Amino acid sequence: MEEAIKEAVWNILEKRCGVDFRQRPEDREEPLLGPRLQVPARELLYAYADLVRLLGKPVGEEDVKEGRFDTAEHILACVERALAQN
Repeated sequence: MEEAIKEAVWNILEKRCGVDFRQRPEDREEPLLGPRLQVPARELLYAYADLVRLLGKPVGEEDVKEGRFDTAEHILACVERALAQN
């Protein structure tokens, strides 16, 4: 994945989740909706919409259905898979 896209993903997640995952890599595997990070569900929805706008196509629809759009690392992996499907 291009560094610019990865940086854009981290920026979206920071804006929507209120966590800078670049500075707090230990939180990348924490469930965003879980008790530690407590990200509101609507912010996760907004993050998804931001990612779709960034890439110009759906991001990990199957991952979302299967509950794998739940941590920063999983979201980054969803973006990588979406880019690979190009």
